[in-house]
Amino acid sequence: MRSFCGLFQQAHNAALAFGLEIAHVICLVDREEGGRENLAARGYKLDAVFTRTSLVGE
Repeated sequence: MRSFCGLFQQAHNAALAFGLEIAHVICLVDREEGGRENLAARGYKLDAVFTRTSLVGE
């Protein structure tokens, strides 16, 4: 499984190459492994449909 941040970095680079700007980041599952914080540190807000905790509990 690829990490979300790894995939985001690829998409981010491709968007910049085409002169686009990332306005918002959305994912299906936030695994709660620091990705949200890493994106926030770069100035991006992450919205997830689910979190790991909401799917499997603590």
